[in-house]
Amino acid sequence: GWAKRVPLDELLAGSDFVSLHLPLLPTTRNRIGAEELSRMKSDAVLINAARGGVVNEAALYDALAAKRLRGAILDVFETEPAGENPLLALPNVLATPHLGASTREAQTRAGLEAADIVLAELDRLSS
Repeated sequence: GWAKRVPLDELLAGSDFVSLHLPLLPTTRNRIGAEELSRMKSDAVLINAARGGVVNEAALYDALAAKRLRGAILDVFETEPAGENPLLALPNVLATPHLGASTREAQTRAGLEAADIVLAELDRLSS
């Protein structure tokens, strides 16, 4: 096969792209922090498509701002919506909408939430 299990340290040190796909549990909160990020290649990209809180965002910001990491692609944040998250101001961060819950029910709920946000903003602008 083309896939093999390797220790996390080896995976971080040898990968150009690291894509995370794990649940947020007490044992996985801040699983990728300053120590793990320091093991990654400076031209590597971290992709978090898992859950906000799996990556320590302050450590990620520091690594990206210091160019110790090439970039990050994020579709989840510890606080959502991300709002004024400092990661969003970095030129080497690409943020995308989280599409993890792509069921019909979740899509309906997301559409209703988006409509509520638009209506609230229109009300705010018209007052």
